[in-house]
Amino acid sequence: MYDSLTAAVSRILNSAANLAGFREQTTIEPVGLLWALIHDESRGSEILNNAVITANAFHVYFPDYPQELPADCPPPIAQPKLMLSTSSESIFDAASRAAGDAGRHIETGSEHLLYGLLTVPSEARQFLNERGLTSSQLETELALHSGFETESIVVEEKLTLEGPTHGQQTDVWRILDAAANRCSEGIRVVEDVVRFRENDPTGTRLLKEWRHEFATLAKLMPVRSRLTTRDTTGDVGTTISTKTEQQRTSLTDLLTANFKRAAEALRTIEETGKLLGPAHREIPKQAEALRYRVYTLEKTIIRTLSVSPQLAEARLYLLVTESLCNTSLKQVIEESLVNGVDIIQLREKSLDSKAFLDLAKWTRQKTREVDVLLIINDRPDIAVHCDADGVHLGQDDISIADARRIIGPDKLVGRSTHSLEQAQTAVIEGADYLGVGPVFPSGTKEFDEHVGLDYVRQAVEEIGIPWFAIGGINENNVKEVIDTGAKGVAVCGTICGSLEPGFATSRMNQFVKG
Repeated sequence: MYDSLTAAVSRILNSAANLAGFREQTTIEPVGLLWALIHDESRGSEILNNAVITANAFHVYFPDYPQELPADCPPPIAQPKLMLSTSSESIFDAASRAAGDAGRHIETGSEHLLYGLLTVPSEARQFLNERGLTSSQLETELALHSGFETESIVVEEKLTLEGPTHGQQTDVWRILDAAANRCSEGIRVVEDVVRFRENDPTGTRLLKEWRHEFATLAKLMPVRSRLTTRDTTGDVGTTISTKTEQQRTSLTDLLTANFKRAAEALRTIEETGKLLGPAHREIPKQAEALRYRVYTLEKTIIRTLSVSPQLAEARLYLLVTESLCNTSLKQVIEESLVNGVDIIQLREKSLDSKAFLDLAKWTRQKTREVDVLLIINDRPDIAVHCDADGVHLGQDDISIADARRIIGPDKLVGRSTHSLEQAQTAVIEGADYLGVGPVFPSGTKEFDEHVGLDYVRQAVEEIGIPWFAIGGINENNVKEVIDTGAKGVAVCGTICGSLEPGFATSRMNQFVKG
């Protein structure tokens, strides 16, 4: 546009261009030039400051202009053609003439830009005139500072006001199109595995919800812009592959690769979308949010698939409390282990820590002899010190994340749930298994409300990780529970309260395992 500008004028023009893009304008207006000049540090802004024309005064006069632009405000390349308005062109013409008159025949400085603003009729000139600054006053100022001997800074890279070329726009939309396709394909592979191979209703629901949110993001990227810039035949990447791309040794490998594919594609959309400027600021914003959700989905679904085989096959879960035993707690444990219990949970609320730990260590030895899982209720510290297989938490206990910080990533964490919503939340938070109930009134624990078999049926349909129906289950009603489709039950009184705990265990096994 002009042969050369000082560094200060280049900065001012860039700022004015960013402001125009931020305000979704198609041209750079005089007030925008004044805004950029006032917010810059240059000879022109120094003159304004000496005349007591400050940024505060500007924003009082023009309240709809921002105090500043966001630090990461990108250049407005989404504008097909961002140019100076007619008035702004006249301002630059006047500035160029002023520079020539001062003996600077090529370079235009910020003080000359200010002179142009004072010469051409506009809201900017009106603002300046009302505050006592006129073009005649500045002519004297410019004469005092003309003809200095040192050379001014010459901008090596000329400023282009027309925004991106059509080729640059094409490249941006081509990148976004490819990334959107990769993301959608990756999540679809995951959903097909979770839905058709694993029959996991929770995972399928979460993935479907995610895809619907991704569709909202996709609507922000116009189909025409994507399709007209797509060039599959010209994509050099389609003929390049690595050996690992052709190798998948397990379902976990398959899912992990496609989760990574989706997350990486979203990062590309997030970063490239910033080049589209303020008019498209929702694209990077939504892409970032979806990327973080992919990380949570990956954790939830991969953990569901990598559940311990021993836990997955468990059917009879025994909760043991000394005060509820009609014989002795140790007799209950020993006889139940011999007669086929799969998991034992120690639940002792009244024992002091030392006594509880001693009991836990004894139980750990006994369960290890017959390869039965040991879970500690509510005490992850005890679980660590006795090397139990995991810990069980109630709704009012510490979070699953906090429990994992204590017991480590490889131990089991169970969570009691009393509704489908609580169950779904526990799955997302990373529980390995759930307690589902209370199904019936129980003599071992008080509840204000019993969820009954309806919640058990919901769990059958919706919950993919292992879970155990719990609450008042005994020989008389266990068949009702199993008939709903439940695979496992957790019991306490029906075994602990029996004078023959071994026989009671055997009887429950007949109902649960057939």
